[in-house]
Amino acid sequence: MATPMVLTAFAALLLAPGTASHAIPKAARTSVTSTEVRIPSEPGVTLAGTLRLPARRGPFPVVILRSGSGVQKRGAYLSLQQRLNAAGIATIDFDKRGTGQSTGTFTDTMQEMEADLAATIKWLRLRGDIDGKRIALLGHSLAAVAAPIVADRDGGLAAIVFLAGPIGESGSMFLNSMRDQLVESGHSIDATNRVTGATRAWMEARRRAAPSDAVAQGRRDLVAAFVQAGFTPNAAEGATRTLDTAQILSMYEAAPGPALARLRIPVLAVLAGRDQSPDANAAAAMAVLAENPEALVVQVPGAGHLFIYRPADTPPNITPPGGRWLFPETLIAHWLIDRLAPEGATR
Repeated sequence: MATPMVLTAFAALLLAPGTASHAIPKAARTSVTSTEVRIPSEPGVTLAGTLRLPARRGPFPVVILRSGSGVQKRGAYLSLQQRLNAAGIATIDFDKRGTGQSTGTFTDTMQEMEADLAATIKWLRLRGDIDGKRIALLGHSLAAVAAPIVADRDGGLAAIVFLAGPIGESGSMFLNSMRDQLVESGHSIDATNRVTGATRAWMEARRRAAPSDAVAQGRRDLVAAFVQAGFTPNAAEGATRTLDTAQILSMYEAAPGPALARLRIPVLAVLAGRDQSPDANAAAAMAVLAENPEALVVQVPGAGHLFIYRPADTPPNITPPGGRWLFPETLIAHWLIDRLAPEGATR
């Protein structure tokens, strides 16, 4: 039996738009100044980014754009950036630490994502051409999880866009995703519960820095649970190995739900209608944002995690090649422009 795909909800990449419907007039594409910048983050980490400033007088509102887990460089949102730039909004995108021209070690943890986003916000506020009170953050998947956490800590952001991120409490969000994938892959409820229960016990031991023998025993218990679920010993060891990283532990610990519930700034949550547990995720988003009069929750029917059309009968965790692009760029651009742009800006 194959190793379960337990990382999909977090590890998918946001692909760049490329359809004619997203085309921007040539004048809008050229009326911008692009500058290569270097942003200091944690010791030994310098983020290489591109700051795009509209061809008009600042200071400008700005949107930070960040895609999800995996090796991520700049350029995933070029068409959206062009729309925002044409309306007088600056944008910035950067190579993830340890990738492209950014320095540092690539381990892809939530803590690193949050630290690098916070460093970018701090760096922007030091610039005379940026309006530090009109900074918005857009994130997809793993970066969507990070966005409300960063915004909650910062307390001064103007808006966030939350794209295809899971919503929930620490631990349960990760385990619910894992449970869904195991069930969709044909495992019984009892076997799935044994695996997720063993995963929780092991993750919690690692989380609280339990003695090494307790952590090792938790790992052995998880391998045994995979075997009981029908995995070969080699597959069970391989499945456990995928979970045995600092990145996965940080995802287990992540909790965007409480942070989202505390926000009172504009929040646009765009969810994929055929992502994992789409109805539960939409209900969770509505619940945590119910007291925020500036929040809007939108679900895109038929869209998989990457906002590519995913037929209902497609096997779990598969993105069909050549699928229709369903990313609601126009909605996102107009929503951001309405909340950030100067009066009279082009919509």
